Amino acid sequence: MRTKPTAVFMAFGTKGDVNPIAAIAAAFACDQQQYHVHFVTHSAHENLRIHLETKGVMYIPVSVPPVLAPTQHHGIVSYIHTLS
Repeated sequence: MRTKPTAVFMAFGTKGDVNPIAAIAAAFACDQQQYHVHFVTHSAHENLRIHLETKGVMYIPVSVPPVLAPTQHHGIVSYIHTLS
């Protein structure tokens, strides 16, 4: 059985940085239903979860800064390894 490809959108920063990418992820999920769509952002943007999930986007919060080295295996790095 073939599995759906995964599209991952990531945005960090203020609402002005994150909300436009969240909107693109939601639009992509509505238009490209053959994809699993994931949105990764800082947990401070938890208010986006319900909106994204109603559009078919999996919200993935991270509580650590997005600048950690891959060898630290925190947050997003661990998540990306699970997609492989």
